This record gives sequence, C-alpha cells and structure tokens, in this order.
Amino acid sequence: MKRILLASASIFAFAGVASAEVTFGGDATLGYNEAVEGGFFYGADLTVTMTQELDNGLTASATGDINFADDDGDTTRGSDQLNTSYVLSLSTDMATLSFGDVDPVGDAIWSGVSGSAVAGFNDGDVHFDTALFDGILRGDVMYAGVNAYVSFGVDTNGDAIGGNDLDAMQLAATGSFGMFGFIAAYQEAFGPTPEIIAIAGTASLMGADVKVAYETDGTETSIGAGVSYPVGPVTLGGYFTSNDIADDSYGVSADYASGPIAVSAAYDSDAGTDSVEVDVSYDVGNGITALVGAGSDLTNSTVYYYVAGEVDLGGGASFLMSYADDESAAANDEIGGPEYNQGITAQLSFKF
Repeated sequence: MKRILLASASIFAFAGVASAEVTFGGDATLGYNEAVEGGFFYGADLTVTMTQELDNGLTASATGDINFADDDGDTTRGSDQLNTSYVLSLSTDMATLSFGDVDPVGDAIWSGVSGSAVAGFNDGDVHFDTALFDGILRGDVMYAGVNAYVSFGVDTNGDAIGGNDLDAMQLAATGSFGMFGFIAAYQEAFGPTPEIIAIAGTASLMGADVKVAYETDGTETSIGAGVSYPVGPVTLGGYFTSNDIADDSYGVSADYASGPIAVSAAYDSDAGTDSVEVDVSYDVGNGITALVGAGSDLTNSTVYYYVAGEVDLGGGASFLMSYADDESAAANDEIGGPEYNQGITAQLSFKF
C-alpha cells in the first residue's frame, strides 16, 4: 500500500507538467493584540494550485499551502522549516479521489441538530496531530441525486496509532428527493475514539425547513429535531434534543436582515448550561461595517461583549479595529459571533 500511494503521488505531481495550468494565491495579516497574541502578530500564506486535463474526462490537480511567515513559530506539519499542507486529487464529473490534508468525511459531511452530547467525529487535527497519519485518502462519488463518501487515515512510515497503512475509516452519504433529504455518517472505533453512527432526515414543508437526527457513540445516544421558518425579513428557529445520559438541550433563535442592518439573537439550554447572545451589524457605507454584540452564560453568571469596526479597503485588503471582553476567560480568542480576540485588536489583512 505504501508503494502504491507514493507511486500515485508521483503520477499526480508530474502528469502534464509542460502544459499544466498553475495559479497562485495567498493571504497576509499584520496586527496587534496584547491579551491573546502578546503584542504584534503576523502571518503569511502562499497557495499554489496546479491542474491538468487528462484523457477520458480526468483532471489531475495538486495544491500546496505554505505558511512561510508566522509569529507563533508553528512548524508542526509537513516540514521542519515551514508549516505546509498539500492535496493531490484525480477527478471526473461524477467522482473525486483525494489524498493529503483533507477532512475525513464524517466530520466534513455530518450536520445534525444542536444540543447533541454524542462524541463528535474525528477531524483533520486529530488525524494529523494525535493519530500521526501522514495524509487522508478520500473518495467522493455522485450518482442519481446521492453523494457517497469514504475516507481513511494513511500511515506511510509506521508511526501512526494502530500501525496500519489504512485506518480510522469514516463513511458518509447525502441525498435529496424533492422536498426530502437525508444525511448519514459512520466512524469506526479507532484508538481512544468510539464508533459513531449518525442519521438525519430533512424536509421543506409549507415554507419551513425541518431536520430530525439520531446519533449514538455506544455510550451516549441523542435524538433531536430542529425547525426554521422565515417570516418576512425575520427567520425564526428552534430545536430540542433528548440525550440519554446528559441533560436534554433546547433553544430558540431569531435572525433579522433588511437593508444595512442584520440582527441575530438566540437562547440556548445546552445540556444544563443556559446562555443568551445577541449580535448586530450595520453597513455604514463606503466599505465600513459597525458591529456590536453581547451575551451571557446565565448558569455561571458571566457576560461577554464586543464592539468593532471593519473597513473594506478594496483589492482584497481590509482593516479591523475591535474591543472585546469575556468575564469567563481572559484569553478568549472567540468572543461573539465574529470570534474576536480578548482586549483591543487592530488588524490589517490582505488576500491575493
């Protein structure tokens, strides 16, 4: 298996080099935040994508993402000098085979109802940083309104948990048939993580979007239902999830969007923890957006709030100025819906 994967990677890398289409992109950030970042912070990424049309409707591509400047010194993946990631793929109109830094399919595809206490699907960070896989092999197939997915962690040097060339299988499928649809996902038990089975059904009925979901990890089982319904510029939502072991969860929400104003408000009782949050944004004009928000963990009597201004400078450049405070965590870097850093932040960002 190791020899097959390495040979496949070589084919992807060199097929049609002379006539391949190569595109470049990237982003860069320079900012200041004392509370979370410890002062000035910066980062820059370069993305290179190579594509080649092959015979019989096949397309080969290779994408590399190189983090060549970063103040945190993180060089954990791909190189001792640079934090890198890559994806190699071979695709047709109906199927894609990918290898590299891609998300395992259960984590990528599954979308249930809020409030489930079932263990989540392993994500890419678990596969690379904890399980020590060298890449993820993923296959996608689309046929007759149904999409099917499978992924494995790939170990090329024998140091991954379990010691197998292919391990940590995840399966997923989605489909839609008129007003009805489904989502299904499965994860095999791997290392300390459990086997997970998850199934959801969706429907659009009289203007409302409804979802019912079942999940189990062998210890905890949850059954939930959620609904959203638009009323003019307002979308109302609600959910209820019953957990076998953890407390039941429920919540309600309202989202308003009209002209330059957008408002979202939500109340959640998540497995015994009650919280409320409100986020407001206003498009001032000339590329300027003002944002304000607040919330409270009602169970622990803590609050957070933020105020911010975002300026679109054109050409992929933007500037952010924000102040945020969270009583429950002085180093919180995900405050409010926009997920601002604790304290004062000034940040200049570019996309190329």
